[in-house]
This record gives sequence, structure tokens and C-alpha cells, in this order.
Amino acid sequence: MIEKQTKQFYLLIGVVLLIIIGIILIPKFFTEEVKTINDLHMDNLEGKLNDDVGYVYNGASFIFVDGLWYSQVRNIFNGNFYNVPMHYGPRELEDVSVEGDLSSFLELAANNTISDNPFQVYVTFDPRIEELQYIALADGELTQNLVKTFNLGFLPACTTDEVSACVGIDIITCDNTENPVIFFDNAEPTLVKVEDNCLIIQGDGMEVVRAADRLLLQLYNIME
Repeated sequence: MIEKQTKQFYLLIGVVLLIIIGIILIPKFFTEEVKTINDLHMDNLEGKLNDDVGYVYNGASFIFVDGLWYSQVRNIFNGNFYNVPMHYGPRELEDVSVEGDLSSFLELAANNTISDNPFQVYVTFDPRIEELQYIALADGELTQNLVKTFNLGFLPACTTDEVSACVGIDIITCDNTENPVIFFDNAEPTLVKVEDNCLIIQGDGMEVVRAADRLLLQLYNIME
């Protein structure tokens, strides 16, 4: 009798252990593997993603993750690849025009007289406009990506010091300097335009972000 009870005890212990092991291991079989952005790019290039979350445009992979489109771009100086985030993919930007000689602006940036360092560019805007959050978003999206991929340096400026936040920083417009200037303009139509030393990124509301992303893809030779 005692021997039978002992066997039942060990059998019960074995069942309990199996249940515990099952609780630990079952999620591993049913939990989807978390993939990195680089993994998703590989899946995209192999045609494994649905069109709404990944596609290839002019040889470049675009994937949609957490509300942003990512593409991989090589830094022109160190050769490293970076995942650059944008709010818009190229299919959403084909109607945004780029006017003027962009290469001449980049050459000016490489040979500026702002400082001893090349690739220094003023970034300016009119602080009196409403809904400045869109200008700030476009500015951040453009400058952060170009710092990583073009090694550009950006100097903040305003077109006027009538707003207290602009007191004490450079007052720069497209007309008061010969140095390279990027001017974010809250206006219609949505476009990117080079006029002499000035690179104008123009759009109303979120449209200015579309214009900034269109410029990025032009600089990355993904769009023409």
C-alpha cells in the first residue's frame, strides 16, 4: 500500500512538473518572433511583406514601422548604413516638385564662409506664423537625417527677432546673407525650390513635412 502511494506521489510530482514546463514553453511556440528593422528590410527585399507595410522603390527598401517609413541610406563619408525615418514614403511624394539646382546649393554648403568647418548651413523660419509644430517637425526630420548621412551641420536662425524666443540668435533671411540657408516656409503650393543660396522647403501644415521628406529622397538619389 505504501509503495503504491509512493508511486502515486512521484507520478503527481511528474505531472505537476510537466504542467509547469508547459506553462513556460507554450508561449515560445505561439509568440511571434520580434524582428528588427534590418530583418524587415530583408523580408521586404525578398517580397515577403504586404504592400502597405513594405515596398521597393528605385531599388531602395521602404518599410512601415510604428507610424514611420524607414529606408536604409549610406553615409557618403564613412560608408555606414543608417535607417532613416520619414513620415512619408516615396509613393506619397511623387506630386511634390523640386525646382532649381540642388547640386549648386550643396557645393555652396561645402564651401561656405560661416565657419572654418565645411557643410555648415543656416536653418531659418518666420517665428510669427501659427502652427509652428509642423515647421519644427519638418526641421527635425530633415536635419537629423542629414546629420547622420551627409555630416551637415545646422545653425538655428529666425527671420525676425520680434518673438522673444528668437532674441539673441542669428536673424537670417534668404536675402541678408550669401551663406547657404534652408528656409522653412508655411505657404502653398507644396514644393522644394533652390533660389541662389537659399533652399526653400514650403508647405501648409503637414505639407511642409511632405516637402522635407521629398527633399531627403532627392538627396539620397531615390527620387529624381
